[in-house]
Amino acid sequence: MTLTETAAGIAIASIRPGAALFASPLFGNSHVPVPLRIAIAIAIGWAGFSAGNPQAALTAARDAPFIVLPELLIGLTMGFAMQMAFAAAMMAGEVIGNTMGLGFATSPNGLAGPAPTLGNFMSFATTAIFLASQGHLTLVAMVVASFHDIPIGSAWFPGNAMAMFGTALFSGAVSIALPVTFALVIVQVVLALIAKAAPALNLFAIGLPFTQLAGAMLLVIAFPAMGSAIGEQIRLSFELATK
Repeated sequence: MTLTETAAGIAIASIRPGAALFASPLFGNSHVPVPLRIAIAIAIGWAGFSAGNPQAALTAARDAPFIVLPELLIGLTMGFAMQMAFAAAMMAGEVIGNTMGLGFATSPNGLAGPAPTLGNFMSFATTAIFLASQGHLTLVAMVVASFHDIPIGSAWFPGNAMAMFGTALFSGAVSIALPVTFALVIVQVVLALIAKAAPALNLFAIGLPFTQLAGAMLLVIAFPAMGSAIGEQIRLSFELATK
């Protein structure tokens, strides 16, 4: 195996991790320098090239124009699967914020521009849980292991990927937001009953502050359960990425 052949094989093997890093959380943020992402992709591609079947990679490298698209598709699918946990948490934060009456409140998150405040809070919490559970290392190991399951040059297409992604997104958002949202709906019902029983009471003056106070208290009480739901969603995202 010549040096040129080895370099060509590593270059082909680096396409998949590069696409996965581009679409994945944390690594795919615009604040991560492109040279750093390229260096990480080459390092992961080198590991995958060595751990897999180098001769098959070299054979596939000779048909490079026909290999690039499948490798990009595999990497992007794995990266988008990991985005599901973050998207579900942000969607849950937006739902809770709208129910609390904080749908108008936005704040910059430093990565994607202005976004709903509670959505940013849930995104930061998901990032902390993702890093604490060594999700970034698991993602790298998963990409390397994919070279065994789906060798370079293999025909592969995620036939039901969009359906799986959509199901994971909405089911994850519901599981995270349901405790607080359901309790806030009960608060709204109680306020409506109070307004019905005492029409002279100015519900518009006390409704919004009371709902926001109740929502803040419910977030404090329910956040351990929400954190567990976020951790479970991250685990399911890894399982989704390996399918």
